[in-house]
Amino acid sequence: MKFVTIIILLNLCFNQTTFNFLNLPYNSRSIGLNNVGVACSSEYLSINPASIQINKNQYSFNHSLLPANIKMSGISFVKPFLTNVIFIQIRNINYGDLKDDSNNLKFSANDLSFELGHKFELKKAVSIGYSLGYISSRIFNYSATGLYANIGFKFHFINNRLGFGSMINNFGFQINSYAGKNELLPTSIRNGLYYKPLYLPVNLYLDYVSLKNDAKNKICFGVELFLDNKSNIYFSFTSDKNDLDIGQYYKDLFNKVGFGFNVKVKQINYNLSVQNLGPLGIVYGFSIIM
Repeated sequence: MKFVTIIILLNLCFNQTTFNFLNLPYNSRSIGLNNVGVACSSEYLSINPASIQINKNQYSFNHSLLPANIKMSGISFVKPFLTNVIFIQIRNINYGDLKDDSNNLKFSANDLSFELGHKFELKKAVSIGYSLGYISSRIFNYSATGLYANIGFKFHFINNRLGFGSMINNFGFQINSYAGKNELLPTSIRNGLYYKPLYLPVNLYLDYVSLKNDAKNKICFGVELFLDNKSNIYFSFTSDKNDLDIGQYYKDLFNKVGFGFNVKVKQINYNLSVQNLGPLGIVYGFSIIM
């Protein structure tokens, strides 16, 4: 059952591709927002390397618990300069102990990625970011490695109340494969809008995701409400929620809905979020940035 859960979980990211781990959310905030927010700025690293916005050195620790006791964790370091930001992040997912019942064989599986990125600004209105990464994946005695890149930009106007962002995500190739046949990476093109109403302390996010190796595209929507300058809550949902439907309306209604909150205490951000995967279970995320 655990192996089936892993396959379904990764297929929700992209079908017919390898290294689907790359498309899983980077941190707790990304879990609660379903990776939406290509056009926004944030203290947290996100899927768009052009989105990071900080003014001091930053360290972060992220941990997520996925269904079937799958554990994902990561650490990152971000350093700002006058108009540039560089960052390094390492992520790992441990699928735990798996079992092949037909051969009575137990084995393990895990993925590890290392990513280095850079973001710079043009006239304080346009941000451009890119990152290069290496990924290693192991399943039993088989292994695969690859290189990938993320390239994105965003710009804002109307006193930072409206923004647009666009990026290409997970563009790359395998160096070696599990069984000698290279597969496609989970590449996507994301375009998004960000809007901040004049008299409401909220941010609205809307992303359109075009999956290059899958005919089914999706739309992601998120809302972030700022309670004060030290705390905020957010929620999100995506158009591919029907993939998890089981025919029970009161349960299907909350498929792929994410929710979370962030609070700052003594210059340290604590973030906690959840995302409902319907019949598969709940994803829990926790992040600290300092």
